[in-house]
Amino acid sequence: MARTTTAARTCTIPGCGRPHCAKGLCQGHYRRWNKLGRPANPAEHPDMLSPVGSVPPGPPAKTCTTPGCGRKHLARGYCSRCYMRAQRAAEKKFA
Repeated sequence: MARTTTAARTCTIPGCGRPHCAKGLCQGHYRRWNKLGRPANPAEHPDMLSPVGSVPPGPPAKTCTTPGCGRKHLARGYCSRCYMRAQRAAEKKFA
């Protein structure tokens, strides 16, 4: 079975008609889906939560492990501020 080319495919959102980009959506609807979790305005398309149906929420965001910080986790258990502080401290320790 031959696969259709992306040039021949169009966005699956009713009334859109723009060229397909990914997951059956045009670039604008795909970006909206990545950013907001839904490809179309819910007022216009209440049944369209995502291209594959309702997507359950992901796990809760990790927080920084530095006592009293509570900011969003970035890397190695730290937020961006605490991670930079840990890197600077390690550089001073080994310099």
